[in-house]
Amino acid sequence: MIAHCGNPWIESAAEVAYKNPNVYIECSAMLTGDLDQAPKEKVEAYVIKPIAWVFGYLEDPKKLMFGTDWPLVSMKPYVEAYKRAIPKEHWKAVFHDNAVRVFKLQPQKAQE
Repeated sequence: MIAHCGNPWIESAAEVAYKNPNVYIECSAMLTGDLDQAPKEKVEAYVIKPIAWVFGYLEDPKKLMFGTDWPLVSMKPYVEAYKRAIPKEHWKAVFHDNAVRVFKLQPQKAQE
């Protein structure tokens, strides 16, 4: 798992994940704080565009997963930025399925 998308070595991190079937990327902490309070241009340049680029470069939606570095970032605006960077048809994979698969998570049984 390459945390923070290898920031500031984003392109190198993407290449490592692309070439190695057992390497995955999560893009947390591209910016910290409340993204709703940051200039929209800054969020676009430092969060949305890099995540979109990595997603496209990897050519495999199974290689990227959501990460936030909470509490250093506000959760809702970070989720919204990710959604702008990733095509909607891949949200379930990026926000849930990839982490379940990579970390071999088991669903908990409902309490009776």
